[in-house]
Amino acid sequence: MTTVECIHGLEIAECEVCSPREAPAASPRPSRGDARPPRSAAAQVKPAGVPSMAVRSADARRYLVLDIDELEDVLETGPLGETEGWRLELGAPTSRERVVLVSALSDPDALVLLGVANEPARRRAAEALRAAGRSARVVVNPAWFA
Repeated sequence: MTTVECIHGLEIAECEVCSPREAPAASPRPSRGDARPPRSAAAQVKPAGVPSMAVRSADARRYLVLDIDELEDVLETGPLGETEGWRLELGAPTSRERVVLVSALSDPDALVLLGVANEPARRRAAEALRAAGRSARVVVNPAWFA
């Protein structure tokens, strides 16, 4: 069975960015006499950082953020599952000279994708994958590095 992946490395139906859930039906407008109080400012503020991407799959992901110069060494040193620094949430990489490795929790050595900030970094990451004899999808996702 062939699965179709989105640009974020998830099955297209599991990605809330590429396949958003249907918006709720619009509620009728209140009459002038039935005006609702304004929402509080705290309810309107969105937290800073990387946009969240909910995974509705049982196969959760984990992330490893590296300097792009370290990528080739990590890919060639053996099982990725033994590399220290993996985490369950992405957080915000601090530099555009970083790369984000994404793997499945169910198979820590199966690299699902690499996320990079720009096209030059994508070319370097793809070359490091080829040199290490590994395959994974390399995606440019500047939002992860904002």
